[in-house]
Amino acid sequence: MGFFDPLIIGGLHLLGSSHTGADAAGARVAFENFRAGIAPDREDEIRMARTRWLERNGSIASFTCGVGALARPGPDPDPDPDPWGERDLEPVPVTVAVTATEFVYLREGNEELEDELIVEVGRFPREAFADTRLVDADGRPVAAPAGEVFEPAATCELIVRWRTPGGAHDEDGFVFRSLSVAAEAGERFRRFAIAASS
Repeated sequence: MGFFDPLIIGGLHLLGSSHTGADAAGARVAFENFRAGIAPDREDEIRMARTRWLERNGSIASFTCGVGALARPGPDPDPDPDPWGERDLEPVPVTVAVTATEFVYLREGNEELEDELIVEVGRFPREAFADTRLVDADGRPVAAPAGEVFEPAATCELIVRWRTPGGAHDEDGFVFRSLSVAAEAGERFRRFAIAASS
């Protein structure tokens, strides 16, 4: 039995018993105060919003995909491209939703700038998936571990590539602190891409 279970059961027992009205009223107030004290926090709200998004969009699976660097939300002071890499980037945890036809990138909403708890930041067709590769912090290719191993935390990046409608390749990079977790995310892309083309 959990830590809070006796409190809930006790409150419900008093509400349904033949005790005096004062006992029942006191139990009802205590129960309402207890329920008010367990209001969901932001993490719970985000988890619920993500679940609702996945259900609403008919997702068949989802998985976490490290941290992506996205341009900070809000108006871009310079409408021209950023050739020198000076745009202000925001590292955000990314979830990949797998729908019947697409991979969709989702991130948590920014409390100060957005009303939505879950924000879609990109998508591409599952059939357009090309490949993934792992690189270390210096951009050198690294091999995926042969199995689950205990490893020291080391920053690595999973590069995900896909074909655009014109046939060119595009890519996104996601940072991980574990090579095996990054490799597993890459395997999930491959697994769902193969399922889409068969």
